[in-house]
Amino acid sequence: MSVLYKSLPFMNYKSGQHKAIVAIWYAGVLLDDLCGKMLEPLGLTLEQFRILHILRSVHPEPVPVYKIRHYMPVRSDLSRMITSLDKRGLVQKSRSGKDKRVVPVMLTDPGLKLIDTALGKYHDELVSLPILTEIDSVNAIVGMEKFIEHLQRELRKYQQSARTEDI
Repeated sequence: MSVLYKSLPFMNYKSGQHKAIVAIWYAGVLLDDLCGKMLEPLGLTLEQFRILHILRSVHPEPVPVYKIRHYMPVRSDLSRMITSLDKRGLVQKSRSGKDKRVVPVMLTDPGLKLIDTALGKYHDELVSLPILTEIDSVNAIVGMEKFIEHLQRELRKYQQSARTEDI
């Protein structure tokens, strides 16, 4: 009996592709839970980690909140999360001189130290888990890249369709 079946015994898979999609979704849920537990000792939630990670990728440049929102799976509490990080001194918000609605956010030195610590911990703990061999990792990446490209194409179709309906 497979791990997936034991974890989700109620699923009735219609095809191998359906089972793969459910497995990817379920692995994502488990990975989020595990990473959340890893980040707790650092005083970070997974969502806060994602925000800091996005800002780290372009540091020292500021990023408008609307661009951060694009990369976040949960977008509804983004302003509140950024305000919380700002109050903790991990990020700095400012207002754009041209457009007051645009709120650029950038990492502070304490935020940079924390995200670098978190990234090191995250990497060391996850990579040390005997999850995949190097060959399995390469195959997983190739498969996931195909999957992501397909999902992005499908999402663009929906977005274009929604824009056409608005006209």
